[in-house]
Amino acid sequence: LLWGGEDINPAFYKQDYHLRTERTGHTGTPSLRDMVVWQLMHEAKAKDIPIIGICRGAQFLCVFAGGSLIQDCKGHFSGHVVVTPDGLSMHAAANHHQVMNPEPGTYNVLAWAEKFGTDHQIEYGKKPTGVLFEKQIDPEVLWFPKVQGLAIQPHPEWMPENSQFVKWVLEQVTAIVTGK
Repeated sequence: LLWGGEDINPAFYKQDYHLRTERTGHTGTPSLRDMVVWQLMHEAKAKDIPIIGICRGAQFLCVFAGGSLIQDCKGHFSGHVVVTPDGLSMHAAANHHQVMNPEPGTYNVLAWAEKFGTDHQIEYGKKPTGVLFEKQIDPEVLWFPKVQGLAIQPHPEWMPENSQFVKWVLEQVTAIVTGK
């Protein structure tokens, strides 16, 4: 289980720092935490162990699966609505200013948020890639099959256990763990 925290060093996805990206360490080199998590993800993949990432952990899974991050976005604070492919609409607690930018063909979309009127191309300076951005949605919950990674950008741990989103997340985790 990978949890939230500071921004991931953009060297992991071969980009320079955005003005609003937190710099970990004084030199801008990856933090010890980043290096340990990176190694643990490699070990989990080699041993066929599923990985669950929440917020920062979700973003690191995206990077580990070959994607990158939109280093600054708006509208993902205090919570928002996420939607699933089957039309389920749920409130999710959120507190992040970065969004996953997965490599096309590496993920399955489990839930997304509608864009909040932010043009990420202007915010970031580089056009995001993939069908998610063509459809004007922000990825919130993705499954990365090659790394067995469930990436959850919102914070289910901040929500009541009987909330619709928490119940839905537990269903996703159960399906992954049981292989169903």
